[in-house]
Amino acid sequence: MAFFVQEHVLRLQVPVHNSSFVEVLQAQGHLSCEETRLWLFEAPYSPQVHQELTTTKEVINLVDRSKCILQIIILLRTAMLQHLNAMALLATLAAATAPSGTYEGSVPLILDMTVTFNSDGTMDFDNNIKVAHPHQEIKCQKVSIAVSDSAVTFPNIQKTGDCLGDALRKQHKDVTKFSIGINADGTLTFHSTWPDLKLKKKSDQELTAPTGTYEGSVPFILDLTCTFNSDGTMDFDNNVKVAHQEIKCPKVAISVSDTAITFPNIKNTGDCMGDALRKQKKDVTKFSLSINSDGSLTFHSTWPDLKLKKKAFIVV
Repeated sequence: MAFFVQEHVLRLQVPVHNSSFVEVLQAQGHLSCEETRLWLFEAPYSPQVHQELTTTKEVINLVDRSKCILQIIILLRTAMLQHLNAMALLATLAAATAPSGTYEGSVPLILDMTVTFNSDGTMDFDNNIKVAHPHQEIKCQKVSIAVSDSAVTFPNIQKTGDCLGDALRKQHKDVTKFSIGINADGTLTFHSTWPDLKLKKKSDQELTAPTGTYEGSVPFILDLTCTFNSDGTMDFDNNVKVAHQEIKCPKVAISVSDTAITFPNIKNTGDCMGDALRKQKKDVTKFSLSINSDGSLTFHSTWPDLKLKKKAFIVV
């Protein structure tokens, strides 16, 4: 079979009957003016796209959770700071409300107790048991104490020579049981081998030093009158009717505290009151006056206690 061969074909000259092929070549030739670039990429499959979307959602959730955790940390930190501030305030209040002044408690007809906290860090203690026979009263000045936020203790109470400890041991008491609790309402609780006793603070009005005349009596037996003078002395008149014995001493030297009136010279020879009592064979160390919260006085002696009321309250 013979083939027709066209010679001298130059510059891709193609017969016109192949025009469609020429157009393709010409179109490709037009691309020669563009810069050649290589683009390689892999179209993601749909599971990969789902995985990427899921991962993004998890990241957003993680950020939200982190924000919540941060907010919780901030709230906890704020709450902790508030708690610490409250604790510091409570500590300050506790220190500021340490016992001071005079506290009293009693069991009617049985005992009276008075404790006074002095500015030197000691405490005056007076516990008068009325029903005991013979009469029992523990009266100790400037007792050593240790004060914490919640309690008052007696560091020397177990030592021989401590006034409070020695007196309690004479009564066969366990001195380790004695302390004072500090209550939130400003009161105190006296702990001992006896039942607990609540002590309340005397008001400023109750702490007023006695003035004027006070009287007391046992009908048909004795009359007692005490007058407090403006110069700080006291006129004393005790008339024991049944014995025809009267002690009458003007301007007796006295010492007045928040809770008691004592006689600093009563042990000295030449003191009117002390000399008269010694003639009657009395123990002069037992004589004193207590200042009560109701404005009355209690005369303590070797006789039974005697309550004295201000004369203005008696005379109408």
